[in-house]
Amino acid sequence: MEELLAIGRTAPRGRGGRISRRNVEAAIRAAGHSIGKDRLSEATRTLQNEADRHEAEHAYADA
Repeated sequence: MEELLAIGRTAPRGRGGRISRRNVEAAIRAAGHSIGKDRLSEATRTLQNEADRHEAEHAYADA
């Protein structure tokens, strides 16, 4: 899963800067991996949680 997350982190963001399930899937498949919908959902959820935490940390630091 760590390798899939690393690939997903390079995928372009979707609308509103959110993690795009479609872009994450495309990046993973372009890297030669297959992924089922459950793992894709897990990866997308994990990446969005990371992005939200990162944004919250920076918002707090900037305040």
